[in-house]
Amino acid sequence: MNPSPSSSDSESSPPATLAEWGEAALLIGPRELASIYEAGAALSHSLDLEGTELAIVRAAQRHFGFDRAGLWLFEANDETLRGSFGTDMVLTLTNEHHRTLQLSDLPAPIRAVATGELPFYLTDDFQRDRLPHAPDPLMDRVRHNAVVPLRRDAKTLGFLSVDNAVTGRPITRAHVRLLLLFANYAAAALHNARVAETTREHAAEDEVRHRLEDKIQRLRQVHAIAAEITSLDLQAVLRLVRDRLVEVFGFDRAGTLLYDPREPELLRGSWGTDWQGQPLDESKLRLLISEDAALSDLISGERPWLLRHWALEDRPTREPGAPQHVLVPLRSSRRLLGVLSVDNAISGRALTEDDLEILLLMAGHVSLAVQKASLFALEQEVNLRLRKVLRRESHIANTLQKAFKPVVPARMSGARLAHLYRPALAEADLGGDFYDVLDLGEGKLGLIMADVSGKGLAAAARTARARYALQAFASENLPTGMILQRLNDFLYGQADDLESYVTVFYGVFDTRTGEITCSSAGHEPPLLLRKGEPPVLARLIGYPCGLFPQVNYLETQFRLHPGDRLLLYSDGITEARREGRMLDLEGLMEAVREEAHRPLDSLVRRIYARTLRYSGGVMRDDVALLLVEYDPVPNTPAPGLT
Repeated sequence: MNPSPSSSDSESSPPATLAEWGEAALLIGPRELASIYEAGAALSHSLDLEGTELAIVRAAQRHFGFDRAGLWLFEANDETLRGSFGTDMVLTLTNEHHRTLQLSDLPAPIRAVATGELPFYLTDDFQRDRLPHAPDPLMDRVRHNAVVPLRRDAKTLGFLSVDNAVTGRPITRAHVRLLLLFANYAAAALHNARVAETTREHAAEDEVRHRLEDKIQRLRQVHAIAAEITSLDLQAVLRLVRDRLVEVFGFDRAGTLLYDPREPELLRGSWGTDWQGQPLDESKLRLLISEDAALSDLISGERPWLLRHWALEDRPTREPGAPQHVLVPLRSSRRLLGVLSVDNAISGRALTEDDLEILLLMAGHVSLAVQKASLFALEQEVNLRLRKVLRRESHIANTLQKAFKPVVPARMSGARLAHLYRPALAEADLGGDFYDVLDLGEGKLGLIMADVSGKGLAAAARTARARYALQAFASENLPTGMILQRLNDFLYGQADDLESYVTVFYGVFDTRTGEITCSSAGHEPPLLLRKGEPPVLARLIGYPCGLFPQVNYLETQFRLHPGDRLLLYSDGITEARREGRMLDLEGLMEAVREEAHRPLDSLVRRIYARTLRYSGGVMRDDVALLLVEYDPVPNTPAPGLT
C-alpha cells in the first residue's frame, strides 16, 4: 500500500463535482453509505463547537470501525494547528485542546494534505514518514494511518486522522473514500458550529455593550445630579436628592434619615415621600435605632447596605420575596452622617443590582453634599456666636484702647515727636503693640516701643501689665538694663502660657546733651537718621521679657546731633508680606532713605503708606511708629562731639 496517492491513480483522487461524488457513491455499498449518512446525521444534533468536534471523532470510530481517531483544526493564522479530541492507546477519548502543532512539525505528505496540495494521506508504514525531531509517543505503534482534510468553500479547516494502532488492521482506499464523503459532512457541521458560536459571541458582546451603555448612561445621570447639588442649604440638598431619585431613576419613594451625634440613639427624618408618592417633610420623624437589629448593624458599619421586602397585605408584590426597599449609609471618613432610603412600596417592583449600584454611587455624592452643607451651617452658627463675642470684645477693647493710647505731644523738652499706630485686628481697635514717651525730669525723656505676643483681649491684659510695670520702673530712674531686668522678672512671674512674652526697646534721651542710653529685650533695632547720611541700624541684643528668669540686659549709648532723628518701630513694618516675601529691614531702610527729607509727621505717614502698598493693603500685624528728632531748646548748651 502506497504511503500517499498518486495523481495517476483514479481511485486515489477525491470526488470534485456532484457527478463525481455520485460516481464515487456508486462504488460504495448500501451498508457503507448508510454509515456515512448516520455519521453525518450524528453531527447535526448540536451547534456547540466543542460538541461538534467531539461528535466528529466519535463518528469516525463508531460508524467506520477505526481503532482511533483525532481532529486537528487550523488557528486563525493558518500556520498553527490546535488539537481537539483524540483517542489514546487504550481507546479512551482524550481532550487535546491544549496541544498545538506547527505545519513544519508535520510529515511532508500530511503537511501537503493540510495545505490542500494532496487530497488525502494513506500509509501502511507511518514510522517511515514521521519526522524524527517531532516525536509523539501516542503514534509510536502506528503503522496504518489515513488523514483526510476538512474543506469548506475551498478552505481547509483542519484534518481528521484515523489509525488501527491497536488491532493492526490495514486501512484501504475504500476506507478513505468513506472518510472523504464523511469529511464533507464534518466540514459543514464544523462550519455551522463556528458560525453559531460567532453569532452567540456577537450576541453576548451586544448584550455586554448594551449593559455598558446603560451603565454609562446611569453614571452620567448620577454625575449630572451630583453637579446639581451645589446648594449649601442642607434642606435644599435633601429635597433635590429625593426628587431626582424618583424622577430620574424611577423609584417609588425616596428620603433621608439624618444622624446627630448628640442623639446617637435616633435617626431624624428629613425630606421624603408619602404613600402616594407625594413630597413629604418628615422633619418630625424620629426612628429609634435599637428597635431594628438590621438597622443597628447598618449604622455600626457591619452591613454595607440593607435590602428589605415589603410585606404589606394591601400592596401585593410582582415578585414575591424580592426586595423592594434599600437603605444605604451616608458616611464621611467613617463618620455616619445619615441613611439614604429608597423603596418601590407602591409599585412592588423588585430592586435590582443596577438600582443598588446607583444608590451606592449616589450615596458618595450625597455624603459630600450633606457634609459640606452641615459644615456650612455649623460655620454660620459659629460665626454668629463669634460676631457676638467680637462685638462684646470690641466694646471692651475700645474702652481699653482709649486708656492705653499714649498722649505724645509734638514737642517735649529738646525733642520733636511724631507717632502712628494701626492695629491688625479689624474687629477691635486693639493690638499687642504699644509705645510711650515719659517725661523723666531734668530734660530727660523715656522712649518706649514694645510688642506684646497675641491679639485681642488676651494681649490687652499682657499689654496693661507690661505698660504700667514699665512706667513704674522707669520712674525710679534706674539704668535701662536694670529696668528691663525688673520688667522681665515681673512678667515671668505673671506669665499665663509659654508663648506670653514682650519685646521692648527702652531708652533714656537726655535732650540737654543729645545722648541716648538704651537697652533692648529682643525688639527691632532702632534706626538712626543723621542729617546728610544714609540711615544706620543701632544693633542691640537681649531676650524678650517674660520667657526666662534672671536675664541681664546690656546698655548702649550713642549721641544725636541737632536735626538727627531716631526711628522706633514694631515688626508689623518689617514683616509686611507680598507673595510670601517680607519687606524686611532693607525695605524699611530704602523707604526711609527715599522719604527722609520729609517733615516728621509726613515721614511717619509715608513709611506706613509704602508698607501698606507693599503688602497689598492687608497688614498681618499691628504697626507702631515713633519718630524722635533732636531739636535743642534755645540757650541750651550745645552737645559735645560724639
